[in-house]
Amino acid sequence: LPPGFPLVGTDLGLSKIFADGVPPPFSEIVGTPYYLAPEAYYQNYDQKVDLWAAGIVLHMLLTRRPLIEADSLQEAVNVLRPGFDPKPLLNKLAGAPDSSASPKVSEKALALLKGLLEPQPVLRIGAADAVDLCKEWAAEARCGAKGLVRPTTDTGQCLLAPAPERQSSQDM
Repeated sequence: LPPGFPLVGTDLGLSKIFADGVPPPFSEIVGTPYYLAPEAYYQNYDQKVDLWAAGIVLHMLLTRRPLIEADSLQEAVNVLRPGFDPKPLLNKLAGAPDSSASPKVSEKALALLKGLLEPQPVLRIGAADAVDLCKEWAAEARCGAKGLVRPTTDTGQCLLAPAPERQSSQDM
């Protein structure tokens, strides 16, 4: 996408309004299996399934591939059931060479992916943490594109890279 181009995705067909902001546990299995969090198969889940689905979408955007390479929908359902752990797949992204088949993913993006795709809902990051990680990732990417070092934590301004140390002729 070009810089400044907003990307918005919505599907309100299965949305629920939480009374007093507290979601009840959900029990119906609904959604597209490729995006369905493992805990949904237990038929006792909460809003963290949406964070899992966001992680699946983010993985696809970063790698141009689905998290699970399945030949059929049933195969994907069988893989994504409770007990599925995406960490080995995500760890491969950290050291992947730059290529269209398997691009290397930045540390901040990988931290976000791992937080969203945590298989245990109680350990999965919340929406506020996901937003914070997105901001850090965006700031890091913005500074890197300018050839600068990472942003400061308090202002978000990019810092100039320190000049490389020069070797003196005595060191050679």
